[in-house]
Amino acid sequence: AVVSTQSTGANHTVLLIHGKYTTSNLFEKLGTAKFMSEHGARIVAVDVPGFGKSDPPLHLLDDHISFFSEIIPLFEMEYNLVLVAVEEGCEMILPYYLQHGVYSRNNSFIEGAVLISPKGDVDKLKQFVDVSKAGYPSATRTVIVNGQKDMYVNYDMTNLLEKIPRS
Repeated sequence: AVVSTQSTGANHTVLLIHGKYTTSNLFEKLGTAKFMSEHGARIVAVDVPGFGKSDPPLHLLDDHISFFSEIIPLFEMEYNLVLVAVEEGCEMILPYYLQHGVYSRNNSFIEGAVLISPKGDVDKLKQFVDVSKAGYPSATRTVIVNGQKDMYVNYDMTNLLEKIPRS
């Protein structure tokens, strides 16, 4: 399933990435897509393969990089892109975000990312977070959000994400 809304004169495109046990429709049900669209953003939400109502799962993080490398140009999101990911969606988008946003040698089209209640396999993700680039001059910003009422906070994941430049 794909949720796409076009805001007249949108300045940014927001790619919404759901978690493991939800679908892209989550953002419609919560009103997130409508709210952001009403405030000037173009919204795109897709079901990540293996989750929601989509194809069989992608097992390797490199497969997720390939998936996002295909859908971002397909939906014409190569300008002023903001990534918003929920729970396991953070693990799915993080490798792509780091390669094409934070550590990009060219001017990145990714403005930033909002990672909400991030969950995932920290050991698998460590290879993508280059702690040696702590002072890397990235224009990309990262916001990490954990809620007070979250049933489970993955502190190891949060600690890893805090090593991303400008997070």
